[in-house]
Amino acid sequence: MDPIAEALSLAKDGHRVLWLDQTARAAEQAHRYAFGQAGPDATRQGSLISWPNGGRLRFQSGQAQFARGQAIDVVIITCDTVNHQVMSDLVTGTLFSARPPSKRFLIRTRTD
Repeated sequence: MDPIAEALSLAKDGHRVLWLDQTARAAEQAHRYAFGQAGPDATRQGSLISWPNGGRLRFQSGQAQFARGQAIDVVIITCDTVNHQVMSDLVTGTLFSARPPSKRFLIRTRTD
């Protein structure tokens, strides 16, 4: 399964997913593509796609600061570099939710 399909599948199942891309432009392109595939019950607000069951998929640049207090279950990294604070929050678990059964960590690196 390709990373965007995996991200959509997890979010549709009720998980909170963060997609980190290399640039804000790349994140916006991925966001537009994902919203086109999200289904009729999905809603879009800014860089966030959400579903009625609480699932959500947020897109951002790996160089941007992540708003703390927005717990997530899954991180998909598609960028070569990540902001130091974001990486620190990933390593310490600050970004993850307190729901251990759903806690996951996905990393996809570019092959090109």
